[in-house]
Amino acid sequence: MIDNLRFYLMDKDLFDYQIEKSGVIDLTSQYNRHTGEIEEYPKKGKYYNLSVDIYQYRSYVTGSFHKLFNNIVHGENHNYNDFRYCEFLQILEWAQDEIYVLPDKTSITNLEFGLNIEIPMDADIFLDYMLLMYDFKIATRNEVTSSKNFREFKKTDYSLKVYNKSKQNMKKTNVVRFEVKITKSRLLHKMGIYSLEDLKSRNVMIKLFELLLVQFDKLLIIDMKGMVKVPDKACAGLIKDFTNPNYWSNLKNSVSSKVFRRVVRDCRRYVEENELDSAQFAIRKLLQDKFEQMMNCYGEAIQKAA
Repeated sequence: MIDNLRFYLMDKDLFDYQIEKSGVIDLTSQYNRHTGEIEEYPKKGKYYNLSVDIYQYRSYVTGSFHKLFNNIVHGENHNYNDFRYCEFLQILEWAQDEIYVLPDKTSITNLEFGLNIEIPMDADIFLDYMLLMYDFKIATRNEVTSSKNFREFKKTDYSLKVYNKSKQNMKKTNVVRFEVKITKSRLLHKMGIYSLEDLKSRNVMIKLFELLLVQFDKLLIIDMKGMVKVPDKACAGLIKDFTNPNYWSNLKNSVSSKVFRRVVRDCRRYVEENELDSAQFAIRKLLQDKFEQMMNCYGEAIQKAA
């Protein structure tokens, strides 16, 4: 669930002192070619996959806590598998003990929350032909290669990412990841998220899942095969308009916001009445089931990989 994080340490002096004293992270500094001196800041280092950046006034930790867990427990640097709530709590304890990250003494600036689900269809077909728009707009970022099939829909404070997780990790499955990337502190604060300590709360996890679900509901996912079953030709023609991004772009520029919202409601109704939303409904249920599964677990002490 929780993946990439970026936060800074509120007690910077204590963190810096403990990191340098312990030697748990090899820090490097820049070399000034003109003076021949090693500059004090910035200092940079890695703890497994996490990046530690020590600047004059702030010290940051950035990276995937999911990958950190897999690195330590399994000796593998990936985030393809599931990452349960209790495992996140375990890795927080590890970070506190090993790299002196006190959860209540941190300030989160970026956060990613998502779920990997195996969908009942080919993942590439789903992304290429069924996932059409988000909020009636095309993807801001669209990458399709032999090893990647990725969509990102960017908003001011966050973005929604949907991509073929199996293809990314060269697996013969149909695992797709749905993920919200929060990039503004004001949205985090609105949800009651200030520090890593707040992420220990089950209620906060529920709020993050609800945010993901709200964004999922803004997607337009159409079972195009169902179009042949639409009996009314006029209705079928209208649905073809509704699934065309240019139609929505032109409409938004030519009518009032009130009319635009009415047409959006019409679109949703037509899709539902003609049962073209069966895939979206099924995937939404898979997301709900996976979240419940990820929250219902019991933590154990981390056993470090040999």
